[in-house]
Amino acid sequence: MELKKKDLITSAIFLALAIIFTLGIHFTKFNGAIFSPMHLPVLLCGFILGPGYGFIIGILSPIINSLLKVIPTFPVAWSIVVEVGLYGLMSGLLYKKSGMKIIPALIGSMIIGKLGGALILSKALGKSIKIITFLAIPGIIIQLVLVPLIIKIYEKKTRTIIALE
Repeated sequence: MELKKKDLITSAIFLALAIIFTLGIHFTKFNGAIFSPMHLPVLLCGFILGPGYGFIIGILSPIINSLLKVIPTFPVAWSIVVEVGLYGLMSGLLYKKSGMKIIPALIGSMIIGKLGGALILSKALGKSIKIITFLAIPGIIIQLVLVPLIIKIYEKKTRTIIALE
């Protein structure tokens, strides 16, 4: 993975957004687990920058938020690290590398992330966890609406900039 200054800056912005969104939701006393605030920037990072950056930002976001005492402590935080890390990795793999359309890539990323998080949590707690526990419907709806919209706008703007060069 070739590191480009623009990609590093963009990934840092996604990381900052994941932290700011999570802090914002939790300081307003909303249930962050329902809205999944760090998922959106991580998904966007994977879609825009690819699986490597998406995976790294997906892992760093919950760890930093956990250190800031925003998300649950360990072992629950480990399941979030796996879930969100898989979100970033899979969105980049399915969309950027395999050429899958936005919606199927998004849904595939969500399913794999949720399954991975549930598996880790069940192993950490020593009991089976129902996947329904991981279904944050408002967060999923927000992601299904905003991710395709933002990606389409981003790609349109990027094509316009490239055409002007």
